[in-house]
Amino acid sequence: MGRLSKKWANYRRRWYYLRMTETTPTGPLYINVEPTNACNLQCYTCSIDGTRKRGFMDMDLFRKIIDQAPESGVYEVALFMGGEPLLHKDLPYMVEYVVSRGLETRIYTNACLLTRDKSETLLDAGLNFLGISIDGDNKEEYESMRIGANYEKVMGNLITFLELKKERGLSKPYVSLQMIKLLENPNQEIAPEFKAQFDGLPLD
Repeated sequence: MGRLSKKWANYRRRWYYLRMTETTPTGPLYINVEPTNACNLQCYTCSIDGTRKRGFMDMDLFRKIIDQAPESGVYEVALFMGGEPLLHKDLPYMVEYVVSRGLETRIYTNACLLTRDKSETLLDAGLNFLGISIDGDNKEEYESMRIGANYEKVMGNLITFLELKKERGLSKPYVSLQMIKLLENPNQEIAPEFKAQFDGLPLD
């Protein structure tokens, strides 16, 4: 039997799960591969505790993992775990390599390093999903959480990326803007003027 679509593979796995079987027909549908555990910020909500030595994934190891992924039942690869993936100089190549194996790609980033050039290369590589962590709809709130970031620069990077996506007429990557609602601010709302910045842009 050939490779199932991602949708039907997921249904199949859920069927085994609901029957509470001890084995499933394939491996995971989705894996995280960490390009680096280094980061350019020092956010107080971060899960990186400094116990692991900072490093960057070796490309031979990366290719070995990705080459085995399709036959293991994987359909999507998230190039992210704890660090900032844009710090890895070969990230666009990583995306392109995953896509060449017939898999979907996903990145989560703080967007501080999402320059125009990097935006172009990620769009060229065929990225499927881009998750951007903002955590604040104004400069004061954002920079109090994202220690070391500049609100105006990050917003500029994001808008440039969306403008490039629009200019190319692309439906992907799916772009998701993400904010953490903290216990200290349970009534947090997103200001209309913040949302207005994205009028006419392909923010999903």
